[in-house]
Amino acid sequence: MPHFGQAPDNYQQKCLCVLLLDVSGSMLKDHNLGLLHEALRKLYDDIVNAKNGIAPSTKDQLFVEVISFDQSPHRIQPYMLLSKSTMPPVLKSRGSTTDTARAIDFAMEEIETHKKMLLSTGQKYYRPWLVLVTDGNPTSSKEQMERISKKIRVAIANKHLFMTAVGVGNQINISLLNRLSGGNATKLEGFSFSKFFEWLAQSTDKVFKSDDDFDRAMDAEDGFL
Repeated sequence: MPHFGQAPDNYQQKCLCVLLLDVSGSMLKDHNLGLLHEALRKLYDDIVNAKNGIAPSTKDQLFVEVISFDQSPHRIQPYMLLSKSTMPPVLKSRGSTTDTARAIDFAMEEIETHKKMLLSTGQKYYRPWLVLVTDGNPTSSKEQMERISKKIRVAIANKHLFMTAVGVGNQINISLLNRLSGGNATKLEGFSFSKFFEWLAQSTDKVFKSDDDFDRAMDAEDGFL
């Protein structure tokens, strides 16, 4: 990944995507963690190898960071172009609690840092994406969740961020995820991770095929959600 002031590999307009993935102990149930990793592998394969209609140039424009979280966030793949990362990181279950507010705070800080890096190297970018995948209610306090929900709503309203939240399993609070993501939440039926990540690959590809300005984001109604 380029550092501040360092010349980039290319000056094509970029998109930043943070995958924020719950790896608390409950994600081991029904092999969710293994299914999630397999879906990630397919996402990388489709984009890196330009499958299923994905443009060959997408891998040179899409920066991906993968953050796993339980009681704390863990950066398991730093921001990098998918052209330089052909396989996703291995997902490992960690703690038993799910501090979602802390994890989102960390992800949003990472996005802001990387936006500054892109601007420092003369690169334009599309509106960043934040993708949250979780299977249960957060252990963050009510006050923390209200604070982070407001922070996200402001970012979405100001077109600083596009967020989608994915709920897995029967314990998920879909109304909370909708509040968190500005109404862009979905519950996966049958743990269809692959279907969701196929939608994600197609959606990010559409961003690069758009003629709109660099703050453009996909309409949440145009696809999976």
